[in-house]
Amino acid sequence: MAGDSSAVDVLRLLADCESTGTLELSGPSNGTFRLLEGRLTAVVTDAVPDLATRLRRGATPVREEERAAVARSVVLDGTTVLLCNPLSGPPRFFTGQAEPPAPAGGPPLRLNVPELLREALARVTVLAQSPIGPDDVVTVRPVLGRRSVRLGPVAWQVLRGLSEPRSARSLAWLLGLGLVDTLLALADLVDQQACESPNAMRRNLPDLRPVTAPRPDRPPETRPAPPTASVPLLAAHRTPPAAVPALPRRVSGPG
Repeated sequence: MAGDSSAVDVLRLLADCESTGTLELSGPSNGTFRLLEGRLTAVVTDAVPDLATRLRRGATPVREEERAAVARSVVLDGTTVLLCNPLSGPPRFFTGQAEPPAPAGGPPLRLNVPELLREALARVTVLAQSPIGPDDVVTVRPVLGRRSVRLGPVAWQVLRGLSEPRSARSLAWLLGLGLVDTLLALADLVDQQACESPNAMRRNLPDLRPVTAPRPDRPPETRPAPPTASVPLLAAHRTPPAAVPALPRRVSGPG
């Protein structure tokens, strides 16, 4: 997932100038950043589940004091995905009072732009190593043998949602999870060979086949001891030449 650095530069400049307005990005995923006096108040994009979906479809009810954290997570999710996409045109900034986002039960936000960008860019770096993309269909692999799999809270929800083949994007909207969190959980499950995708990049995964123990009636193979360090390696394995018989001495005759 390759992004465009121009959006990052513009956002930093708007934060430094304490600008108010909307920054629009166009690309595979369109989005709008809303700023108020250099602070980020919202990110609007259809690329990730919005706050209303996150609050309505989450695995557990969100308490009032947790809504700010969920709202910030939605902004971080949208920022990360928008920074991953190449732009189809230059960012466009419209000066003026930013319209408030549609009410979704979340508190008003005024987020520090440099801090949010640092988090988003760190997630972009991790996503670049993902063996799958947000629209790659993933299925659960049949369990072969006795194998342990690490499951975090998000991975547990993702596995429960994989009753049929689905992509990270469809799972995120279905379960009310962040798209980036869902994608990273699926990528980890693919790395652990608990899930698979036909489009997954081949990586140096460990061989999980069982190790065959040696048969008891076959003695273990023995190897010659290595030569000592004081003997040159080639000299230690060189066959000494056979002895050459001495020639008879020529004896002069009488006369």
